[in-house]
Amino acid sequence: MLPVLLVILFGIIEVGVLARDAAALNAVAREGVRAAVVGATPSAIDARIQISDPRLDSDQMITLYERRSFNEQTQTFGEWTALGTSQGVNDAVNGDQIRVTLQYQHQTITGLFPGMSDEPGGGTKTVRASVTMRRE
Repeated sequence: MLPVLLVILFGIIEVGVLARDAAALNAVAREGVRAAVVGATPSAIDARIQISDPRLDSDQMITLYERRSFNEQTQTFGEWTALGTSQGVNDAVNGDQIRVTLQYQHQTITGLFPGMSDEPGGGTKTVRASVTMRRE
């Protein structure tokens, strides 16, 4: 009975740590997009993301910053394009949508659940978060 209980216990721990990292990644993405909607450049967004949650290793994170504009004639948003810099702020204009997408390689801690990992032998699980806000 003890081995079954230990597997359950370690499973709860593994899923709990993964859920914590997923929630932290979402909060970090929200902090990044909050900086972007008030004009922060991509490098300033990077800095904000790095200090938002020190538990997440920024070396294990892939970032993507995008914007899209609203077309008044068609009443639709255009295609997503990379967020750039213009005159010391980002190049999004008021009313544009800005999206911050983060991808993080969560390191599994027990290695007992290889099916939970992205790799055949276990090790890491990719966690993604994407937050969109309107430029102010």
